[in-house]
Amino acid sequence: MHKEDLEQEFFKSFTVLFVEDEEDVREAFVNFLKRRFKEVYLAKDGKEGFEAFQKYAPDVIITDIIMPELNGLAMSAMIKQIEPDAPIIVVTAHDDVNLLVEAIGIGIDGYVMKPINDKLLVQTIKKALFGLRYQRAKKDIQEKDTMISVVADNSPAGICLFGDNGIIYANKALETITGYSKSELIGGSLLDIIQSDSKRLSERINLSLDSACNIEKYSEIRIKTKTGKIRYIDLIANSVEFKEGYVCIANMIDVTDKKWFKEELEHSRAKLEELNRELKYNMQVIQQKNRLLEDQLYTDKLTNLPNRRKLLEDLKHAPSPFLILLNIDSFKEVNDFYGTEIGDFVLKEIAKRLGLFVHQGRFRLYKLQADEYALLDMECSRDEDLEGVGQKVHDDVDSHLIFLKEQEIHIQISAGMAFGENETVMTRADIALKLAKKHNKPFLIYNDTMMVMKEYEENFRWIRMLKNALDDNRIICYFQPVFNNKTKEVYKYECLARLLGEDGKVYSPFFFIEISKKARLYHRITQAIVSDACRVFKEVNCKFSINLSIDDILDHHTINFIIEELERYGVAHKAIFEILESEGIDNYEEVDAFIQRVRKLGCQIAIDDFGSGYSNFAHILRLNVDIIKIDASIIQNSDTDKNSQIIAKTIVEFSRKLGIKTVAEFVHSKEILETVKSFGVDYSQGYFIGEPSRELLS
Repeated sequence: MHKEDLEQEFFKSFTVLFVEDEEDVREAFVNFLKRRFKEVYLAKDGKEGFEAFQKYAPDVIITDIIMPELNGLAMSAMIKQIEPDAPIIVVTAHDDVNLLVEAIGIGIDGYVMKPINDKLLVQTIKKALFGLRYQRAKKDIQEKDTMISVVADNSPAGICLFGDNGIIYANKALETITGYSKSELIGGSLLDIIQSDSKRLSERINLSLDSACNIEKYSEIRIKTKTGKIRYIDLIANSVEFKEGYVCIANMIDVTDKKWFKEELEHSRAKLEELNRELKYNMQVIQQKNRLLEDQLYTDKLTNLPNRRKLLEDLKHAPSPFLILLNIDSFKEVNDFYGTEIGDFVLKEIAKRLGLFVHQGRFRLYKLQADEYALLDMECSRDEDLEGVGQKVHDDVDSHLIFLKEQEIHIQISAGMAFGENETVMTRADIALKLAKKHNKPFLIYNDTMMVMKEYEENFRWIRMLKNALDDNRIICYFQPVFNNKTKEVYKYECLARLLGEDGKVYSPFFFIEISKKARLYHRITQAIVSDACRVFKEVNCKFSINLSIDDILDHHTINFIIEELERYGVAHKAIFEILESEGIDNYEEVDAFIQRVRKLGCQIAIDDFGSGYSNFAHILRLNVDIIKIDASIIQNSDTDKNSQIIAKTIVEFSRKLGIKTVAEFVHSKEILETVKSFGVDYSQGYFIGEPSRELLS
């Protein structure tokens, strides 16, 4: 290969950065550089050149000195701080000695004057690159030597090299194994450490110093440590030619613990086998108990049929399940009339009847809670006559009487049938069953028009929302002012429940009161409102009223909670409890007991929604109330409806004679306000006067 070709090949392994502010010079040299270098990067000033160096890491940099933004020497100094060995060649038209001195101080590797001589530039670059290659090779050798040393010193095996003059190298692991330091080991003989009667071993080690030998391995060789203890090693030795002779490399792995462990293992083997036999016996006992527990977990005790838990497990593995849920109609009456013993007999008889479908090889039968059963077809075609299936199941149970001691017990069932996936089929079948019972149908097949599913989902959503709001203290009071019709001042505030959503949206009781009763959270709402109201009006010199239902009054825990909060905040003399008359009052004794109890604390009593359907003037006489709130249905059209006017005037006149104050609800306009004033109503409440708000009027 010619010299020029070798030079070309040499240059092609490097990359170059050419920094020059004069565009014609850059263009003149770019092809010259591209013919020689692997990659050429260009920059028009020192700032751009430094950024290119950081981005591309070129092997050599060729730069002009005088440039805008950042001159070549300043850029070179910045590069040398990052990479001291980076070759930098300066090309310049200036022969200023000071610039040359500054360049030398920076560590510039070459200095070429303009106009540039191609051969001189090539020689300068070649010299710089040879220096770079030398530095890289030197660094590589140093790194490899360091790596070998680190690997040897951190090897878990003891390593030593020895020749005719004894041990010449020992690593840290050998110090640990033998107890001798490196200085004590070097120069000594390996045979001084090894406690072996093996003549062959000694011969092989000596022979290894005379000629190259294959790798030899010796197991569990005894060595004597510095402290006199005996340890066992596995020895691997081989020799290599080194300078004018041979050097033996010995690797020693400490197997003392392994040998002792092996002996201990042998000693324990018999005992372990005995323990294994005992373990197998215990496992058999545990498996039997597990089977028994599984039977109890997945089996209905009365009928020995699989239970609801087993049904849910089976549904997980059903590709296209068809489920029939069956419920005995009016089974409570059977239990009440005949007794639970006869009720259990009936449940077992129904299980036998339904078992006929299992024997036909199609359905699996389950006994669920109370008087409910399930038939599961693991993979049913949707094209089948499901109406016929439902009718057959129903007829086979309904058409047979149950006889017990010459008594005939006629049993009827309702069924809900559905397709679905996993547990969704349970929900759908249950919806169909409930609708079948509600509409007195023998059975119904679920379809998407049954909107009960959505109702359930909405109920569950509100229950979750309500529970979270109660737990986070987001059931709060909104306060609606009640004005004195004569003084036009605020007489009191009615405390109205609101649910504050996590998103800040406020919900009225319309959305959550009914579901709270079904979810047994209603009393917690009452307690939250009582606490919030007492806390607010402790600092406000004004009366406040709280609505209580008959359910609240009959719940002793709620009443005790109310009394405790009134006493805790000292606001009983400001509190008015409005009893919801629209629900009907039947438990006069308990209601009267509550009234007497809070009156002693200084509270007042109002009848809310008076005139809303179940109104009874006897309530007023028997309960001895302080205030009557006339229902919105009477007030809202009282300016035009003569019947409403007659009823309102009658209530006001009746109340005045008994010394009872009256409040008009739903005052939504100026006309209504003037009308109720003309009737002699004492107080007014409604959106025309003031809307419910979290903030009190100033």
